[in-house]
Amino acid sequence: LVVLWMIAPQTQGAKRLYEEVIRPFLFKNAKHMDPVFRGTQAVLDMNVTNQLAKLVEQHGPTAAESVTTMLSQLKGSNMDQLTKLARTDPKLLDKVLNMAVEALP
Repeated sequence: LVVLWMIAPQTQGAKRLYEEVIRPFLFKNAKHMDPVFRGTQAVLDMNVTNQLAKLVEQHGPTAAESVTTMLSQLKGSNMDQLTKLARTDPKLLDKVLNMAVEALP
């Protein structure tokens, strides 16, 4: 019933849900969510997605989650160096990520 209410053009349920619940929640909690998305965006900007997919295939999802968390915590010059590495030498980046996985407990 809720799904019908959301998709029916007459009720504009999805629009109301977004405008009255989701959007205010996002605005209210933006200061807490922005750092998370900045870290996530940094990982995506580095073209690490393919390497993480390989890590999942080779070592399982826990390893990829750990490496993603590690990458999102990098700041300043470390992140700049890793970003440059991702753009210039993806194979070397793959080696770095594999070394990070091997270092995991």
